[in-house]
Amino acid sequence: DGKTAEDLASSDHHEHIVDLLEKLKKDNHKLSYIQQLRPTQTVQPRIKLKLFGHSGAGKSTLLESLKCGILRSFFRRRRTTRITNAARHPNSPINSKPAVSVSISNLYPGCENVSVRSRSMMFEPSLTKGVLEVFSPVHNTLSTADEQATKAIDIQHANIHGVGDFSIWEFSGNPVYHCSYDYFAANDVTAIHLVLFSLEEPYETQLGHITYWVNLLKALTPPQDNIAFGGRIQQPLEVVLVATHADLADITRAFSGEFSYDKEKALLKEVRNRFGNDLQISDKLFVMDTGASNSKDLKLLRSHLQELRANIISRCSPVTQLSERLLAALPSWRKLSGPNQLTSWQQFVNDVQEQINPLVSQDHLRTLAMQLHSMGE
Repeated sequence: DGKTAEDLASSDHHEHIVDLLEKLKKDNHKLSYIQQLRPTQTVQPRIKLKLFGHSGAGKSTLLESLKCGILRSFFRRRRTTRITNAARHPNSPINSKPAVSVSISNLYPGCENVSVRSRSMMFEPSLTKGVLEVFSPVHNTLSTADEQATKAIDIQHANIHGVGDFSIWEFSGNPVYHCSYDYFAANDVTAIHLVLFSLEEPYETQLGHITYWVNLLKALTPPQDNIAFGGRIQQPLEVVLVATHADLADITRAFSGEFSYDKEKALLKEVRNRFGNDLQISDKLFVMDTGASNSKDLKLLRSHLQELRANIISRCSPVTQLSERLLAALPSWRKLSGPNQLTSWQQFVNDVQEQINPLVSQDHLRTLAMQLHSMGE
């Protein structure tokens, strides 16, 4: 009857189809929308690096050392040597009890109210301290160790010197926050997981600390229908074990310059025997002084992280123009959302179709959402 597709859609009151056809009238618009969906040669810019370990294991110190360049590392080493043993290692067996009670009385009330601030998760107090004074000794002030310790989960985008860009998630060792970690750690096969433990502790305690965190990572993996030969899962999480405080535990150095831990083989064998089918645990245990950012031990860790990162990124989907456009739009969307940083899946689909690309399907966005998850967005 001489009617266009737009006329037919309008007569049947399909307004969303009318809007779509209107946007696609110009050929250059249509071609640009199609081009946005095609893979480019650009690789994924970053993946997540997650740090786990008990309080005082040295996660924050290691992270700062990894980010240091050669010049900055010299001055930083001079500064950190002045920190006392008690301040760096508040969780030693002798003085751990007061620190734990202080942490619980001051930090436990925050578990009920979670907010996102500066892309980091902080727990805000919502109970009165009077409720908890029944269960713990009264402490009105935080100790120096508690003030310096990471609260909840610290999230930052950072470049690790000589390795590349990461979205770094540092999980506090304070047991108050552990109840939420199974959700925020998430099953992410494109992430690298560092598990830190202190060599100042006895061997049995070291093994117990490792087992605690590795069990947490194992529990993140959902049951799978297809299991490989020997009960091994198809896509295990990458786990790297890091032994810290080698300088304070008087660990000897090998002739080549790096620390040599006599129980390394026994420890690795025990952990790999128990968790080797469920997790991809690195063959080497990295023994180090986390404050020595220019040491050979840290260089070996950087080299290993670089290898793992390159291998993981090679398996990730390439970046599309659509993902670049969405990454550019996310900051303004977050700002518009205010304190409520949640949106429904359907609303997300509608927002992308209306504001970025009307040709996007839900399948496109499922792939893109996994890529955003992998990048820590």
